[in-house]
Amino acid sequence: MLLLAALGVAAVGLTLCLPPIHQKADYHDFADARAFHGIPNALNVLSNLPFFVVGAMGLKILARPSPSFLEKWERGPVAVVMVAFLLVTFGSAVYHWNPNDRTLFWDRLPLALVFSSFLGVTLIERVSLCGGALLFLPFLAAGLGSVVYWAVAGDLRFYVLVQAGSILGIPAMILLFPPRYTGDRTLLLVVALYGLAKTFELLDVPVYRMGHLVSGHTLKHAVGGLAAWTYVRLLQRRRPARAPQSLVPPAPQA
Repeated sequence: MLLLAALGVAAVGLTLCLPPIHQKADYHDFADARAFHGIPNALNVLSNLPFFVVGAMGLKILARPSPSFLEKWERGPVAVVMVAFLLVTFGSAVYHWNPNDRTLFWDRLPLALVFSSFLGVTLIERVSLCGGALLFLPFLAAGLGSVVYWAVAGDLRFYVLVQAGSILGIPAMILLFPPRYTGDRTLLLVVALYGLAKTFELLDVPVYRMGHLVSGHTLKHAVGGLAAWTYVRLLQRRRPARAPQSLVPPAPQA
C-alpha cells in the first residue's frame, strides 16, 4: 500500500512539473461525418449503444445473489462502474452529435468516472479492503475534478494522469498483489482492449481511408464496449480465489 501511495505521489508531482497540455485545434475534426436518418456523425453516435447495454447488464447481475463478491458492500463500487458505462452512452452520443468543447465536457466526465471507479475497485479487490474503501470517493472526486480543471483552465494534464493511472496502475496491482477473486487474465484482457481502443482513436483517419467503411473512432467505441462487456462477464464467472499453495511440502506424519 505504501509503495502504491509513493508511486501516486510521484505521478502527481511529475504531472505538476510538466507544462500544460492543451487540446489540439483539430480535435473535433473526425474522419467519418456521415449522417444517417437525420443523425449527424451517425456511426460515432450509435456506436455508443453497447455501453448502455453492458451497463444495464452489469446492474442486473449485481442485483442478484452471487458468489462473485466476498463482502456485500463491494457491489457498491462496482455498481458505480456500471452507472458510469450508462452515462458514457449519453455523454459520448451528445458530444458526437455536435462536437465542440462544451459537449466534450459531458463526454469526458463519465469517462473519467469509469477510469477512477475502475481503479478504485481494483485497489479494493487487490490491495486493501479498508484502504480501498477510504480512497474510493477521493478517487472519484479526482477523476471528475480533472475534467472540471480542463474545462476551467484548458489543461489536460490531470485528465491524462487519470487515464494513465488506470491503464498502468491496474496491471501493476494485478502483478504485485495476490487476488481475492479468479480471473486475472480476463482483467488484463480488459485493460489490453482499452489500450487497443485508444490506438484506434489515434488512427481515426487512416482507418477510415482504408475503405471508407468505418473510422478509427467508431472502432474505438466498439472495442471499448467489448472491454466493458468482458468485465461484466468476468463478474458473472469469477469466484473467490483459493489460498495460494505452499511451495514447501508438508512434514511427514510421525
